[in-house]
Amino acid sequence: MALDSQDARLQAARLRVDPQKETYDLGKALDDYRKAIRASRQPDAVQEEWNDRKGRVPLADRVACLAEEVEQDQEDFPFYYVGNRLSGPLDNAMQAYGSSGGVQRDQVVLLCDSTHSVLWGKGEQGFLITRNGQLISSQGIRVSLDQMGPVEYENNALVEAASGTVLAHFKTQELGDEDFCSLFNEIVLLPHAKKQEAEEPSAPREEPPAARPVPGSEEKRVCSRCGGSRQAGGPILCPMRKSPGASGGSGRPVYRRAGTKSFREGPQGGDSGFLPGIPGKFSNPYYFRCTPHIPEKKLQNAMASYGTRGGIRPEDVLVLCDCTLFGSAKEGFLLTADRLVSPAGSFALEECGEIIPAKGMTDSKVVLMPQDVEIANMPPSDEQTLFVQFFNEIVKK
Repeated sequence: MALDSQDARLQAARLRVDPQKETYDLGKALDDYRKAIRASRQPDAVQEEWNDRKGRVPLADRVACLAEEVEQDQEDFPFYYVGNRLSGPLDNAMQAYGSSGGVQRDQVVLLCDSTHSVLWGKGEQGFLITRNGQLISSQGIRVSLDQMGPVEYENNALVEAASGTVLAHFKTQELGDEDFCSLFNEIVLLPHAKKQEAEEPSAPREEPPAARPVPGSEEKRVCSRCGGSRQAGGPILCPMRKSPGASGGSGRPVYRRAGTKSFREGPQGGDSGFLPGIPGKFSNPYYFRCTPHIPEKKLQNAMASYGTRGGIRPEDVLVLCDCTLFGSAKEGFLLTADRLVSPAGSFALEECGEIIPAKGMTDSKVVLMPQDVEIANMPPSDEQTLFVQFFNEIVKK
């Protein structure tokens, strides 16, 4: 059998891709499989074999291989920084989002600068990849790469294909971003994430309470084609001053519906604000969705997971908080005109005192008081802060 034959090449690749063999060399195995795929009459079968075998390779080794490939072809990836090129952009990234995301500087092996900056501001937006396979994004995402499926490059964004989660928005169109997307899939990401969620709304929740995107990341993750499920001008949460005897002498305000304007409108109207009085603050809200812009699939999942047993109807929901990793909305909470419902229980607003927001990446519990129950688990964000301020102001009036 000739040394350069397809069988010999595949045999060599199998020896090099096996971490248990002394011949283990992922970079050379990758090169062997690339050649085998090009030469094969059944390239899909060879590709499938590579995908299967790379799944047995430690994630840290796949990440190291990716960094080496990017470093070897730096001209093809001008806005992806590894090795000696990391220093300056990494300073900016750590200050902008890395430190708050719990990243240790010495763990970062690759930085994507989605601003495509040539001079100032390099690294202020994009994502970091650590040597142990964590991706930390300026979108607020922190996730193990083994929990992700393949990504796509679409509309100047890097998107997790299965869920539509946006990992990065690119300022300009750059061929290197599309090439990196392909390389990322080829070397690191598995065809099927190790932790997947069942499709059925009634299935048990499997998603970990991990960090998720913050405002500005919603373009693909929540399908822009599905829209809201209800007509505009739906009910709003209106804080009404306590009238004599309205709350049984408890001193708590009474909350009821008002139909004078859409919940999403602020003083200037428009449909980009997600809380009254904050029009346009979030052009694409991520954690919090308000009627009439709550995606139907999210609402169905939340109702099936915990909303129905909380005694509310879909048409009662004014705000949906989704704190799941890939946007299923099976964890989080729902707000109606008079109740807050979460997997932890159903709580009358007149009995609520305040929400205590998450303190940091290592303490991401969102707690309802005085019940002292965790209603959500998600990292701090401007969006969460604004919602908590809004909620607390209402219940304390």
